[in-house]
Amino acid sequence: MNSDRETILSARAQIMREIECIFLPQTWRFFIPTLGSISPVQEAEIVIGDLFDESTNYSQLKLGCVQNPVTIVIQDCTVLHDIYNN
Repeated sequence: MNSDRETILSARAQIMREIECIFLPQTWRFFIPTLGSISPVQEAEIVIGDLFDESTNYSQLKLGCVQNPVTIVIQDCTVLHDIYNN
């Protein structure tokens, strides 16, 4: 991920390439505490650099400062996936 315009979807692709799938849940999403669970549509739309840019709508979240470092979690959604698809 070298570009300023990398999306969260790009981060997902990079993680899938570099981390063995045995370490990841079957179905997972990114979770940012101040935003919540990131949907597949949001993954394609949210540019990672915009989370830190004061000129974007995300600036009100105050992400990425010493007092409030960015936390991005991989959330296991396997159970929800199974419920909705069975």
